[in-house]
Amino acid sequence: MALAADSLYIYAGTRSGLLRSSDDGESWSVLIDKKDINSIITDGDILIIATNDEIMFSHDKGTVWENPIKRMRWLHLLNKCGNYFFAGAQDKIFHSADYGLTWDTIKVKKKFYVIYQHS
Repeated sequence: MALAADSLYIYAGTRSGLLRSSDDGESWSVLIDKKDINSIITDGDILIIATNDEIMFSHDKGTVWENPIKRMRWLHLLNKCGNYFFAGAQDKIFHSADYGLTWDTIKVKKKFYVIYQHS
């Protein structure tokens, strides 16, 4: 399960989709159905999620979705640093400097599966 929140909503990613609550979890609406959500990052109106094989992003808190990266194996959203978003797949790291509109590939020498950040 993946969780994120902004000033208006709580987002919950599950094995069966993405949910959003505007009343502190009392009720939930389905934003995305039938997808395993691995990670969620929110920044203002921008919402980016990672499934097992794609990254989807929304510029309006989840109303309209786009798929900038598709057909990748073991995809996980890693982090946001400043205006950069980073995502990792089995042997590649992707980064976006324009809030998910375009993505560049950074090659890595060894395969990895999941990287966790501890704060």
